[in-house]
Amino acid sequence: MKNSPGVRLWGKVYILLGALGILFCIAVIAAIWLVKPNLENSANGALDSFDDVLQTTQDGILVLDSTLENTNSNLQVLISLIENLDGTFGSITESLESSGALIGDDIRLTIIESQNALSSASASAEIIHKTLSFLASIPLIGVDYEPDVPLHLSLDQMAGSMDDIPESLESIEQSLVVTADGVTLLNDDLLVLSQDLEKFESDIEDAQVVLEEYDNIISRMERTSGKLQNNLNKYLIIANLFLTGIFFWLGVAQSNVLLQGIAYVNDEVEVVNLSDVRRE
Repeated sequence: MKNSPGVRLWGKVYILLGALGILFCIAVIAAIWLVKPNLENSANGALDSFDDVLQTTQDGILVLDSTLENTNSNLQVLISLIENLDGTFGSITESLESSGALIGDDIRLTIIESQNALSSASASAEIIHKTLSFLASIPLIGVDYEPDVPLHLSLDQMAGSMDDIPESLESIEQSLVVTADGVTLLNDDLLVLSQDLEKFESDIEDAQVVLEEYDNIISRMERTSGKLQNNLNKYLIIANLFLTGIFFWLGVAQSNVLLQGIAYVNDEVEVVNLSDVRRE
C-alpha cells in the first residue's frame, strides 16, 4: 500500500534534515581535528605569555623583598645607634646635673667663703697697716714702712672682684639644668622614635612574610602552567575524542532520521492514522 502524499512529504523532510544533520556532524568532526594544531599553538602562546607574566611578577617580588631586607637592616642599625645614644645621653644628663650641683653649690659656696675670708683678712691687714704706720712715724724706732698699696686695700679689691662670680656660677648652674632637661627630653624623643622604628621593622617583617606567600603561589602557578603545557596535546586529543564521540552519536541519530525518511518515500513503512483504525 502506498503512503499518502503528506507522508511522502514528511519523508522528504526527514531525508533533508537527516542528510543535513549528518553533513553537519561530519563537518564539525573534521573542523575539530583541523583546528586542533592552531588551537594548540594558540594555547601554547598564551601559556608562554602567562609564564612570562608570572616570571616578571616573581622578579618584582624578589626585588621588593631585597629592598625590604635592606631597609630592615638599616632600621636595625639605626635602632642600635639610638639605643647606644640612650646610654650616652643618660651619662651626659648625669654629668650635667653633677656639674650643675658642683658649680651652683660647692664652687659658689667656696667663692663666697673665700670672699668672706678675704674680707676678714682685709680687716686684719688694716689693723696691721695702722700699727706699722704708727711705728714708722716714731723716729727713734726707725721702721721703714711705706707700701705703694696697703695690703688691706689689695685684699678688699680682690674680694670686690669676686662679687659677680657667685651670680655667674648660679647662672651657669641654671643653664646646665636647662641643658640637662633638654637632653632628657631629646633622649625621651629618641626612645619614642626607637619604638616607632621597631613597629615599622615588625611591619616590614610581616610584609616579607606576605611576599614569601606570593612567591610560593606564583611558583605553584608556574608548575601548574608547565604541566598544562607539557600535557596540552594529550588534553586536546582527549577533548577532541570526546567531542568526536558526541557528534558521531548525533550523526548516527541523524542517519536513523534519514533512513526513516527514505522508508516513507519508498513506501517501505505504512503509516496508519488513528481515525482510519476507528472507522474500521
